Amino acid sequence: VAHERTHTDERPFVCKYPNCGKAFRARNALAYHQKALHESGVVLRCDVEGCRFTTRKSEALATHKLRHQQRAAAKVWKQQKKGEVQA
Repeated sequence: VAHERTHTDERPFVCKYPNCGKAFRARNALAYHQKALHESGVVLRCDVEGCRFTTRKSEALATHKLRHQQRAAAKVWKQQKKGEVQA
């Protein structure tokens, strides 16, 4: 049953914490989410506008922010490359 959910994207295990509502395919993934995000320590949030990433690990936040920087750099590179082709 659990494997079938990977094909249907069914997510029957929903987080009950206020204003969360995140859903998971497996009960253990929900348990991990609740323990990691709702039941211990300080929550760190990404400060990029429109991003909803949260974590309790500073290393995970640093890695996540690096992805934003990489995407921004790739976007600039593509725009510059496009400008070279049109010129």
